[in-house]
Amino acid sequence: MEPQNWDDIRLFLALAREGTLQGAARRLGLGVATISRRIERMEATLGLPLFLRRQTGHELTDQGAALLPRAEAMELALQEMRREAGAQVEIRGLVRLASIESLVAPVVLPALGPLLAANPGLDVEVHWGTATVNLHRHDADLALRMVPPERGNLTVRRLAQMGFGLYGPAEGRRPRGM
Repeated sequence: MEPQNWDDIRLFLALAREGTLQGAARRLGLGVATISRRIERMEATLGLPLFLRRQTGHELTDQGAALLPRAEAMELALQEMRREAGAQVEIRGLVRLASIESLVAPVVLPALGPLLAANPGLDVEVHWGTATVNLHRHDADLALRMVPPERGNLTVRRLAQMGFGLYGPAEGRRPRGM
């Protein structure tokens, strides 16, 4: 006896629930002939009759009824696996971001709305000030800074380049130095 694949179990469940090949075909979006052929193959592989064929539809045999709870358990296990996989890719938890106020207002805050809307399990604490936080001591998880860190084993990525200038009236005194 070779092992069954999930797709065959899915067909078995659909036919058991719908009671007709047409109903199972409609539920799964497959052809009647495909479902009939695959159910016959499953019965041959198991060496058991799973359904009684009647004019009004298909009815589970005693052997099919005995296997139904196992098939439903497989279906439930697959649903739980998909749900858990979805939870594993979900971004969630608390992230503490440290930066200076002049970057928080124009850069961080406008980006937070869409980020939090797309990731409802995420919480962000924003700490701003001029003091440099120590990421190794976990004062914050991320830091948005104007200068790169001088030391430490940190992953650093340039997000933008900003220019600065000194401005004054055209008729005013020119600065002597920088």
